Amino acid sequence: MDSSQREWWHRHGWTIALLLTAFGLAFAIRTIFNVPVLEEFGNLYVYAGGSDSYYHSRVMTYIILNHTNLIFDPLLKYPFGAINPREPLFDWMNAILGLVFAPLFGGNANEAGAFFLNLQGPLWAALSVFPVYLIGKEVSSRRMGLIAAMIFPFLPASIDSSTLGYGNYLSFYTFVILITLYAYLRTLKATGTRRWVVSYRRPREIGRGLKAFLREERMAVKWAVFSGVCFGALALSWQGYTYFVAIVAIFLTVGFVIGRIRHVDMFGTYVVTLIVGVVGFPMAFPYYIVQHEFAGWFDLPLLLFFGALLLLLPFMFLRDVPWVFSIPLLV
Repeated sequence: MDSSQREWWHRHGWTIALLLTAFGLAFAIRTIFNVPVLEEFGNLYVYAGGSDSYYHSRVMTYIILNHTNLIFDPLLKYPFGAINPREPLFDWMNAILGLVFAPLFGGNANEAGAFFLNLQGPLWAALSVFPVYLIGKEVSSRRMGLIAAMIFPFLPASIDSSTLGYGNYLSFYTFVILITLYAYLRTLKATGTRRWVVSYRRPREIGRGLKAFLREERMAVKWAVFSGVCFGALALSWQGYTYFVAIVAIFLTVGFVIGRIRHVDMFGTYVVTLIVGVVGFPMAFPYYIVQHEFAGWFDLPLLLFFGALLLLLPFMFLRDVPWVFSIPLLV
């Protein structure tokens, strides 16, 4: 081991050790007390998450048997039937894992899928310590990130919905939310506050500024694309992704107001946020159309996201107008 490697381990060794400890604690707390239950009753008969867990199992089994997503379920609202309300990413993941690892369970793909369905809760809760650390590090410091990561394994609300055998997707989409938030934070950090548009009064300058931004701020653009992919994955994991959209809309509004008061150009923030939406929404669009859930579950978040951007567009164009006039105009 050369000097550079020793220096790297000296600077990051304790961080890695503490994060792995937090991961191990989070996983152990959520599993050791439930292992005897699974051993006694088997993977298919211990779902502790109520009707949601059983329905995840039903959708997973349907995918394993038919290799297609369950759209209309005749057993919902029996005898009339209804659309399957569960997003595809979680159930398809369990179904594919069940098919791949079926040989280890005597060729029974349903048994294998049920094993992974029961395992997802503690696994994703334990993995969440890493984005918790990264978010804490971004908003404060490495020490704060480590403190947050060490506290997270002991949160009662997390333990309650992520034990072995819980069989639900709460810890899974929580992990996706944390990754999406971290990616968006990194996007904003990489964007900076440089003035890319000389004057908004000349439309050609806007195009030149956009081209210059995309050419020179490649790291910010890459993080924006990654944030969009994470956002699309979130929309395919949880119908409540509207909460993330609302957070972004509120942040943009407050950020633009503060930026105007401080004479900070928000052009870069506007562009990277637009990229997040342009990448994320098309990822989820086919599912919500095919699943007949466009109305209410896709159109409202879409309108909220791009509506906020459209509302803030003229406010951004008023960058050179004193804020005592532009902010009341926004209100």
